[in-house]
Amino acid sequence: SPSASNTTWREKCLNLRISTRFLFVATLLSRRAWTCEKDEPECDSSYKYLCNIGNQNGGKGQTCGGLYKECNCAPGSSWDGSDCVMNSSSGGGSSSSGGGSSGNGSGEDSSSNNCAVGWLYYSDNKCYKNPVTGKTLLGIVVYLNGQHGQVMSINQVNSSVQWSSDGSDYDVPGCAGAVEYYDAQKDFGSCSNTNAIKADGNNSKYPAAYAAAGYSMGGKKWCLPAAGVLHSVYNNLDIINSSLQKVGGTLINSGGGDEHIWSSTEYTSRADGSGTDEVWYFCAFDGAKWGGVYRGLKTGHNGIYGSVRPVFEF
Repeated sequence: SPSASNTTWREKCLNLRISTRFLFVATLLSRRAWTCEKDEPECDSSYKYLCNIGNQNGGKGQTCGGLYKECNCAPGSSWDGSDCVMNSSSGGGSSSSGGGSSGNGSGEDSSSNNCAVGWLYYSDNKCYKNPVTGKTLLGIVVYLNGQHGQVMSINQVNSSVQWSSDGSDYDVPGCAGAVEYYDAQKDFGSCSNTNAIKADGNNSKYPAAYAAAGYSMGGKKWCLPAAGVLHSVYNNLDIINSSLQKVGGTLINSGGGDEHIWSSTEYTSRADGSGTDEVWYFCAFDGAKWGGVYRGLKTGHNGIYGSVRPVFEF
């Protein structure tokens, strides 16, 4: 028969195993209790607005999953059931600027200082939320700063071209440049950059800038967009593409590709003060972490070149 000491040892072992199992089960129950969460209620279809585009100025009322039923509107605009539109008192009907009959009679036209990013800019120097008749469409508003902004053509004027044929490390005199993407995003000098580029060489040396400047729609001064303008395009890509679709323009990144749109902002200068052979361009995929701008060779990479979508300033 087992000795008293052996019996005591076995009892201790059994008690330890029981305690260990109890602790394991209790731990599982505890973990389950911590990870058990209340299911989020499903949003009904009326919650569908992010309220952060155009004249939308944040959500109104309760939110569900970050979406709202209605948006607050910027001054001079009001909610029409689906968007914030300019009030008719902002310039609807006949216009003293020579617009005559407005074409759509909706009261959605406004003077340029009341434009919204993504709206259509016409030959009467006014912008409209929706297409109108009897006027020449010049482009899409892609950047605004108070009463001033920039309008981009609805199509590429060149889908594949080098920024420069010169692959040497060289900074264009008078052209804005930045080493960091967040500094490139602050450059909006599309036309001053383009002027500097053209002053430094001919069409053979700088084909992208000359392609932009050669666009003649509406008698405007068209330029290669600065990196800050392309950053605005990236931030408002959905609303801009929606407007392009309304007027039959070429969607940005159409066909599922990652369109590279040349900017007029150079990637410059290195710490030692030398120039570089790179420039900033629009890139929604690789540039996503940098706000839609990325840097690449001015001569292109392995035969892949950028596109030109010119802008004019107003």
